[in-house]
Amino acid sequence: YEPFPLNGMQQAYWIGRNSFFEIGNIAIHLYFEVESIDFDVARFNQAWQRLVERHDMLRAVVLPDGRQQILQETPTWQLEVIDLRGYEPKALEEQLNISREHLSHLVKPIEQWPQFEIRALQIDEHATRLYFSFDGWCLDGWSYQILFRDLVTLYQNPKAPLPSVDLSFRDYVLAVQNLETSLAFQHSLEYRQKRIPSLPPAPELPLAINPKTLEKPRFRRYSQQLPSEIWQRLKTRAQKSKLTPTALLMAVYAEVLTLWSKTPHFTINVPRFNRLPLHPQVNEIIGEFASFTLLEIDNSKSDSFEV
Repeated sequence: YEPFPLNGMQQAYWIGRNSFFEIGNIAIHLYFEVESIDFDVARFNQAWQRLVERHDMLRAVVLPDGRQQILQETPTWQLEVIDLRGYEPKALEEQLNISREHLSHLVKPIEQWPQFEIRALQIDEHATRLYFSFDGWCLDGWSYQILFRDLVTLYQNPKAPLPSVDLSFRDYVLAVQNLETSLAFQHSLEYRQKRIPSLPPAPELPLAINPKTLEKPRFRRYSQQLPSEIWQRLKTRAQKSKLTPTALLMAVYAEVLTLWSKTPHFTINVPRFNRLPLHPQVNEIIGEFASFTLLEIDNSKSDSFEV
C-alpha cells in the first residue's frame, strides 16, 4: 500500500488531463449502459463490493506528486438508485439523458476514490438501466474483460468461490521497473532511440477547427459491424495470404488515413496489450498494462495488400 510510480502510459493519461495540452482537459474514459430485467440491487452491491476488495486497482488514486497508491481500505460501496417508475415517456427520457450527460464525459478528481461511478435508473417494475463510468488511467481493455467476467460470476452466484489473487499491480510495476536495468532492455532502448528520428510525423489530417480552441473536448464513438459470415470469409481470405485479421484491419485503417492525410508517409500510434509474463497470475489482475507501438506507414506507392 506504499505509493509507487505511474508507468509510462499512466503518466501520459495523467498529464493529458491538463488543459495546457491541445485536446486535453479530458480523462481516458469508458462509458456504457446496460438494461437489466428484474435487477437485484442488493445482489449487485454485494458483488461489486467483493470486486473492490479483490482487485486492488479499483481502490487506486493518484497522489499530487504524480505517484499512485492503492488504498488498503475504502468505505463500503453502495449503488446509486434513482426511481423513475411512473414518469411519463418524455419526462423519463429527460431523466435518462441527464444521467447520460453527466456520466458519459465525467472527469473525476484523480486523487479521490472511487475512480468509477455506477448508477441504476429504475424505469418500470421490471426494467432498470445501469450506467457505468470508469476513469481508465488505472484499467486497460483486458482489465475490463476480467472485471466484468468476475462481476457476472458473483452477481449470478454471490457465494461463488474465486481463486485467490496474490499478485498486485504494484508488484508488477516495480518488477518492470527493475527490468530497465537489464541488458535486453538497454538494447531495445538503444534501437528505439535510433529509430525514432527516422520516423515520419503523424498523419496531417484536415481539421474543422483549431484544436487549441477546444476547452472541453467531447469524443463521439462511431461503430460499424460486418455480418459474421462476411467477417469469416474475410479472415479465411486473409489467412490464404498469410495475413492475420489484425494486420488486415491495420492496413485498412492506414489506407483510410492515407486518403485524408496531406502526405501518404506517416506514423501511427498503435495501442497494444503488454502484459509481460513475470508471474503466473499476470493475466488475472487489473491495471493499466497497455503500451503502444510506433508504426511507419508508407503508401506513396499503389501497392496491393498482397505483395
